[in-house]
Amino acid sequence: DMVEFDVDFLSLYYQSMQVLHFPEAEKDFEFLLLAWEKEDSFESLAALYLLLHRVLPLLKKSENKWGDRILPALKYLRDQNSESVRVEEVAALCYMSPSRFFVVFREAVGVSPIQYKNRIKLARAEALLLQGKTTEEVCELLHFSSPTFMRRMMKKHLGMTPRDIKKGSSI
Repeated sequence: DMVEFDVDFLSLYYQSMQVLHFPEAEKDFEFLLLAWEKEDSFESLAALYLLLHRVLPLLKKSENKWGDRILPALKYLRDQNSESVRVEEVAALCYMSPSRFFVVFREAVGVSPIQYKNRIKLARAEALLLQGKTTEEVCELLHFSSPTFMRRMMKKHLGMTPRDIKKGSSI
């Protein structure tokens, strides 16, 4: 029998690393991703439980009073591949003015909505490159303005170019 589960790893990782300032969970998260990539559902499930065991108590203790209010925005930003996400649009999902939303989002997540969106996009780009997609294909799929711009963003935020990422996957 196969056990299947779906978890938004990026959100769990982001909350544990950024919002909770809990870098110790990074090794647990890496273990989870390795198990997930091996498609070993039992090992993945065990890794997920280990990570949740460490992170959930902290999430409950978190003084992030805005977390629930911005959940629609987080989901929307994760689900959009388009570069043209307007803050007014996302703020409306949370029933806030754009200026208030920006302040609340930054307080809750630790970065601006655009920075959050860019991190998601870069993580997707990295995953697609590791799956064998070309830089041009990834650029088109994720709506980067150009391959050059995507390379610069990856170098700046990930410390690696698409070529570096592909080289690392072949080692």
